Amino acid sequence: MAKFKVGDIVELNSGGPKMTVSRIAARHLYCCWFTAGKRQEACFPPATLRPATDFVDDKKREAVKRLAKRIEDFAGETKKH
Repeated sequence: MAKFKVGDIVELNSGGPKMTVSRIAARHLYCCWFTAGKRQEACFPPATLRPATDFVDDKKREAVKRLAKRIEDFAGETKKH
């Protein structure tokens, strides 16, 4: 079972929204998330959660790829001169 701390991004083992661990109780983790702009919070047994491995949205991922490509291109141009 994974160890969680406040601020970790998690999701249910069965899927669902990405949630942030907001509090840790003796046997449960309190997690919050937003649905249609409204804050939600619920508690879950740690065994029902996993670390969210893909919580960066696609637009940010693509922006990072474009930036990395530009840096790579710039570095290649610098070596030519």
